[in-house]
Amino acid sequence: MGTTATGKSKLSIDLATHFQGEIINSDKIQVYKGLDILTNKVSEDESRGVPHHLLGFVEPGEEFTTQDFCNHVHMAMRHIIGNGNIPIIAGGSNRYIEALVEDPLFKDNYDTCFLWVDVALPILFVRAAKRVDKMLDAGLVDEVRGMFIPGIDHNSGIWRAIGIPELEPYFQAEMEMADEVTRKMLLDTGIKEMKENTKKLINKQLRKIKYLANEKGWKLHRIDATFVYERSGNVDEDVWDDKVLRPSLEMLTNFLQEDGKAEEFVDASGLPGSFEWREKGVVTDVKIQGACGSCWAFSTTGSVEGANFIATRKLLNLSEQQLVDCDSVTDKTSCGDGCGGGFMTNAYRCLIEAGALQEETGLNAILMQTCIRGVSCPVIRGKKWLNRGVLLVGNGARGYSILN
Repeated sequence: MGTTATGKSKLSIDLATHFQGEIINSDKIQVYKGLDILTNKVSEDESRGVPHHLLGFVEPGEEFTTQDFCNHVHMAMRHIIGNGNIPIIAGGSNRYIEALVEDPLFKDNYDTCFLWVDVALPILFVRAAKRVDKMLDAGLVDEVRGMFIPGIDHNSGIWRAIGIPELEPYFQAEMEMADEVTRKMLLDTGIKEMKENTKKLINKQLRKIKYLANEKGWKLHRIDATFVYERSGNVDEDVWDDKVLRPSLEMLTNFLQEDGKAEEFVDASGLPGSFEWREKGVVTDVKIQGACGSCWAFSTTGSVEGANFIATRKLLNLSEQQLVDCDSVTDKTSCGDGCGGGFMTNAYRCLIEAGALQEETGLNAILMQTCIRGVSCPVIRGKKWLNRGVLLVGNGARGYSILN
């Protein structure tokens, strides 16, 4: 939770990457299709591969009520939990969040942890104004012009977004072929009004958050992000990690542990950017590949050796030949099909197609080595069967696995 421009989206993505989460948007304007710059939707790069729900899926002119929001959140949460992931709801429309939390179906089925990202208003107002400037540089005016409809009702759908009513006089003047001085004056006025109305929105959102905390008794964990932006209005990544991300990870870890949903939080902030695993005795020496095109198998076994060492503190010398033998998709009895080249991802494909148990979504699985019709092949079990598991080595019928 938090007002606009505090960093809610960034934090939600950070948390989702740490806790295998998926994000549900609770911004009432971002649910609409179009105007991605104006509504400040996260880009594909910014999302870092984290799935987002309820983002840009409603037609611009449609109404999307609080009940619509609740209904779609319930569907999204069932999907996310079915994937074995954690739902993270993020957005500035606190009326939607209030309706959801008070929805009987939600109250009866889910526990909640509220993280409130807060920034001192003088700093936040400067940051919000600079964000408007960045939107303008990114093409906001052209984007809004492309959807401009003279006389549209600004009280419904996406047309309520700050920036549409403020720029309407400018676009109207363009259509009427007004002189350049008039157009510039109207554009400057519209931009100024956008920034002023953003301040008003921030104050309104902040009053609602304080009402939920003080009047309704919501237990909000306040995260002060002021120091993140006070230098320039932009994100200071080091301060973000220390003042925002670290306390948020600790709070969410404690919450999930109470529900039995998280492993113990490990502080990884002191790790170097890179290091040589072989020098640390975690992976065996590079093997001689010769002319065989099985580098994908060598890379895979190296990764598994490292994972096994981390879990068991034992260094095993795994054979890439077992993966090469399993590289046949259609004929499980043939050997050496992987010598002609392959992919690391194909190793996981082989795990599934070797007659194994069903895979859950993602690669969070327990790997074991077995022998199928005389060919040494891995099998896979879903992560729900065990807390941790790492293969993983075998030799024909003498295959065995190491589980920790």
